[in-house]
Amino acid sequence: MKTFEQLHEEAMELASLAYIESQKGNHISALENNRKGYELEKQAAMLLLNDMENEPTRSIIFKSAAWLAFHIAEYREAEKMIAFCLSGNPPLSIAQELRKLWKKSIKELQKQENIIQGKKSQEPQITLKRDKILA
Repeated sequence: MKTFEQLHEEAMELASLAYIESQKGNHISALENNRKGYELEKQAAMLLLNDMENEPTRSIIFKSAAWLAFHIAEYREAEKMIAFCLSGNPPLSIAQELRKLWKKSIKELQKQENIIQGKKSQEPQITLKRDKILA
């Protein structure tokens, strides 16, 4: 089993590769690397979930996982990582940064919800009225 340090290091290597790929215009490769990086960082963070005395390391790992989730448009996952972090004793600066990220995540979730609701309202409505179908 890998340690949280090993997982974190691998995740950061993938995030760096993602940044380089993004700069080259290889957005699919960047997304794939960020997704893999998120999965590793989430594993690292979960190893520290109940280690409340390991600050600021615990908060830094959760913050990193939250940002990686946000960058791959996994806003619910970002929200979860933020909640896990804030359930501990993060330094004030990290807590403030994560509260801002949480607000951004909520806005993105609301946009997604609006898009879904918009699609539903654009679907044709069929009603029956006096033995006739109205479209």
